[in-house]
Amino acid sequence: MRVAYLTTDEVNEQLALQMAQECGVTLCPVAPKDAPPDGEYDAVLYDLDHLPVKNQLELMAVLLAGPLPHAVALHSYHMEDAQVDALRRNAVGVFRRLQPMVFRSLRLAVLAVRAAKALGRKSRDENATGQQDDAA
Repeated sequence: MRVAYLTTDEVNEQLALQMAQECGVTLCPVAPKDAPPDGEYDAVLYDLDHLPVKNQLELMAVLLAGPLPHAVALHSYHMEDAQVDALRRNAVGVFRRLQPMVFRSLRLAVLAVRAAKALGRKSRDENATGQQDDAA
């Protein structure tokens, strides 16, 4: 399973690479200045706190606009409860910090998306991460 990770924080990137490997996930760091990951990854993870403000605003608009074609999660210390709730209604995994649960949730979400596609279905929460932690 390939997951794109967008961050500008080198410490988080190294930590994420280690956690992803421990969870059996292939993490592919992507610079925010690069083209957005579109179809080449099973899932996308965003470090919202370390993206440029312009990217944050554009990303939030996309994530809140409706169903997404792949599993998505983000981590941020600075999310309002209303934002977290709205993102989760769109099946976006929201976590306060980078932790192994992020990768386990993305793994499950990717499996759910694949199963739905194999059955020829597309449900609103195909990519739901279903996290139950202290997410935000």
